[in-house]
Amino acid sequence: MQEQESEQLRAWVQGRILATSRVSVVEVGKAIARVDPEADVADVLTRFAFVELDPDLASMAARTGSATLPALDAIHVAAALRLG
Repeated sequence: MQEQESEQLRAWVQGRILATSRVSVVEVGKAIARVDPEADVADVLTRFAFVELDPDLASMAARTGSATLPALDAIHVAAALRLG
């Protein structure tokens, strides 16, 4: 999926370990399916280490940010905070 800053992002992540919350499995799968319903999302997901959505992360996400922060965004922020 090509977006305005895709090339800059590719250059920045080259050679880095990428991590995201497990919620990304659903988000990435849906985003890719909108562009190419026949695409195999598994190849993309193998590039990431996942922070699991466990009870502690869920509690942390519930306390993260303001009340207007969307739930899925709060999970991602809490996952990033967990990683430091």
